Amino acid sequence: MVVIKRCWRDEIRRVFHYDPLMCPNCRTEMELVDICYEGSESYPTEEPPPDKPPPYYRKLSQMERMQLIIALIKENQNGRGASIEKVVSEAIVRGIDREQAFNDIQHLKFEGYVYEPKNGEIRYAL
Repeated sequence: MVVIKRCWRDEIRRVFHYDPLMCPNCRTEMELVDICYEGSESYPTEEPPPDKPPPYYRKLSQMERMQLIIALIKENQNGRGASIEKVVSEAIVRGIDREQAFNDIQHLKFEGYVYEPKNGEIRYAL
């Protein structure tokens, strides 16, 4: 089963530049639970509910916050870097406190995961 999972996942990643087992919100790897075939009992017949940001009452762990902020930086960086204000505002929408987001960015800079090429912009270093 592992060989089959890797094969189709690698092909989708290669062709579409998209990882089907990577969570779009927090950029953590998901586990393949089951495959539904059209016409089978488990095949969904109605539209799934729209994607929602994580609920505000759920407190994210430090690792989840760091992964989310790195993902936001990667999504928003243009040729120079991502705007720190934009990254922080999107982090707030996803359930991270403003002050905590700034602290997490400082921690990522200290650890060498991100750097600030210009005042107000931030880039992913790795």
